[in-house]
Amino acid sequence: NEKAKQEALALAAKEKADKDAAAKELARKAELARIDREKFVQDSVAVAKQKSQQDALAKAAADKARNDSIAAANEKAKQEALALAAKEKADKDAAAKELARKAELARIEREKFVQDSFAVAKQKSQQEALASAAAAKAKNDSIAAANEKAKQEALALVVKEKADKDAVAKEAARKAEQDALVKAAAEKAKLEAVATANEKARQDLIAKTNREKQVRDSIASAEEKAKQASLALAAEKKKKEDEVQSQRAKQTRDSIAAAQKAQEEFLSKQSAEDRERIEAEAAQRRMVEIENRKKLLAQAQQSGQSKASEMSVYRFDFDKEYAPEGITDETITEKNRTVYRSIVKFQDIQATYLKVVYSWGGIYYFKNSTSITETIYSLDLKNFRSKLK
Repeated sequence: NEKAKQEALALAAKEKADKDAAAKELARKAELARIDREKFVQDSVAVAKQKSQQDALAKAAADKARNDSIAAANEKAKQEALALAAKEKADKDAAAKELARKAELARIEREKFVQDSFAVAKQKSQQEALASAAAAKAKNDSIAAANEKAKQEALALVVKEKADKDAVAKEAARKAEQDALVKAAAEKAKLEAVATANEKARQDLIAKTNREKQVRDSIASAEEKAKQASLALAAEKKKKEDEVQSQRAKQTRDSIAAAQKAQEEFLSKQSAEDRERIEAEAAQRRMVEIENRKKLLAQAQQSGQSKASEMSVYRFDFDKEYAPEGITDETITEKNRTVYRSIVKFQDIQATYLKVVYSWGGIYYFKNSTSITETIYSLDLKNFRSKLK
C-alpha cells in the first residue's frame, strides 16, 4: 500500500511536471507565433510605408495632392494592420486563457483522481495506478494533439491574415491611385477655371478702371470748370462789393469832411470865447446825457444787467453829438470811481475807450462798452496818438 501510494504520488508529480512542461512549450510556441506575427506585421507595415514614401518622393514634384492621398491610404493600412495585430493578440490571449482553463480543469481532475486513489489505494492500488497512468498518457496525448492543432490553426490564421492584409493593401493602393487621378483631374479643372475667372476679373478690372478714370476725369473737368466759374463769380462779386464799399466810404468821408468843414467854418466865425462856451455846453450836455443813462442803467441793474452794459452809458454817440478829429480825453469823477474817457475820431474810425478806476483799487478797461485788457487799451491809444502827430 505504501509503495502504491508512493508510486501514485510519483505518477501525479510526473503528470504535473509533464503538464507544466507542455504548458510552457505551448506558451513558448504561442509567444514565437506572436513574435512572428508581430514581426510580419511590422515588416509589412515598414515595407508598405517605405514603398509609399518612395512613391510619394517620386511623385511629389508632379502632384503633392496625390502624395497626400497615398500617405493617407498608407496610414489607413497601417491602422488596419495595427487593428489586426490587436485582434490577433486578443485571440491569442483568449486561446491562452482557454488553455489555462483546460489545464486548471485537468489539474482539478488529477487532484481528485489522486484523492480518490488515496481513498481506494488499499483495494485497487495497482489497477488504479495503471489506469491512472493510461489516462494520464491519453490526456497528455490529447494535450499534445490540441497543441499541435492550435499551432496549425495559428499558422493558418497568420497565412490568412497576411493574405487579407496584402489584399487590403493592394485595394488601398488601387483606391489611392484612383483617388489621386480623380483629384488631379479635379485640381486641373479647378486651376483652369480659376485662371479663366482671373483673366475675366482682370479684364473686368481694366474696363472698370478705365470707366472710373473717365468718370474721375469728367468730374475733375467739371469741378475745375465749376471752380473757375465760382472764382470768376466771387471775383466779380468782390469787385462789385469793393466798388460799393469804396463809394460808401467815399460818401461817408465826404459827408464827414463836409460836416467838419461846416463846423470849422462855423467855429471860425465865432470868437474864442464863443468856441469855449459852445464846447463847455457840449461837455455839459454830455455829462447830463451820461447821468440820464446812469439812471436808466441803475434801473436795468435791478434786473441783473452786466458790467459791460453798465459801461454803455459812457459810450459816445457820434450820430447825435459832434466830436472833433483826433482824441478827446475826459475825466468823470463819481462817488466810488473815476472814469477816464477817450473819444477817438480818426479817418473812418470812431470809438470810445474807458478806463474805470474804483476807490477800492479795481481797474477795468472797455472799448465801446466791451471789456478789453490793459494791453489792448494802451496799445490802441498809443497807436492812434502816434498817427495823429
